[in-house]
Amino acid sequence: VADFLDQDASLVNRRGGTFDWEPLLYACYSRLEVPGRSTLDVARFLIDRGADPNSHYLWGGQYRFTALTGAFGEGEMGPVNQPPHARCDELAKLLLDAGADPNDGQALYNTMFTPGHDCLAMLLEYGLGPQHRCNWLFEKNGVYVDNPDQTLGYQLNWAVQKHHVERAKLLIDSGADLGVRTVEGKTLYEAAWRAGHPDLARYLAQRGAETVEIDAETRLVAACMAGDADTAKAMVDATPRLVRRVQKKNPDLVVDAAGSNRLDAVGLMADLGFNLDRVDAVAPLHQAAFQGHREMVELLLRKGADPNVKDKHHDATPQQWATTGGHPDIFP
Repeated sequence: VADFLDQDASLVNRRGGTFDWEPLLYACYSRLEVPGRSTLDVARFLIDRGADPNSHYLWGGQYRFTALTGAFGEGEMGPVNQPPHARCDELAKLLLDAGADPNDGQALYNTMFTPGHDCLAMLLEYGLGPQHRCNWLFEKNGVYVDNPDQTLGYQLNWAVQKHHVERAKLLIDSGADLGVRTVEGKTLYEAAWRAGHPDLARYLAQRGAETVEIDAETRLVAACMAGDADTAKAMVDATPRLVRRVQKKNPDLVVDAAGSNRLDAVGLMADLGFNLDRVDAVAPLHQAAFQGHREMVELLLRKGADPNVKDKHHDATPQQWATTGGHPDIFP
């Protein structure tokens, strides 16, 4: 790299190669492991020679994948298939210290699926705040325009619904928009209840989030997700059709619990008569297998889940999902 730049310093930010990227992007997205060497050293050298720390490409012309995004890695295919850089923290701090924009919506998106909030905490430390909007483009009437969503608000919406309680509190305390709603139009307060986190709902209310009356269906969802068997069974005994009503309104309820490895919740819902093979898009067994939740897979099979059920997107079995997620041996 030094030899090339000594011959032509302008190469440091010149696009090229397989993906027509700047050199820094290749260094940050590389996962090549060579003993005693790291692309961190290459990235540091490139930065020292004038590489743009905000180098990026637009995936599909819409989503901004930056050098920082590459350092943090992960994404919808999970950390097994899309791992972070081997020296992620050092590389990310190198880029941020050099002036990389901490409002990296794609890095936050890619890391929001797994527990923890290291990426978020680092970006907050470097200046991410309530003034920032998601930096991927928004499609409106067939045209890409600036995204109106607040970065922190978008993350809070996900964290509340997907059981990342401590991350949600960090976002709330960092100025996330408490007025965002779920795709179904639910308030964050109700979303927290539906996720089985009434304490988080109260935390939201104390910070000024809108509150709503919690109906019987939502209370049963909350009891199930919290693994509160006494409350859930009492409600179902009093209103036997309540399970059917809840599953009709919440077709992904068991899928969500299985993917989040909430063993008590799934066991309780199975005992209450929830359908373990219902496929709105995927079945609970697909998600548990993809995430590598062995105990959850065993529980679902014990409760009668069909190991041959197929999802509606790929016509694939849970075993195929497990293999894709990097867990080919999860089934007995």
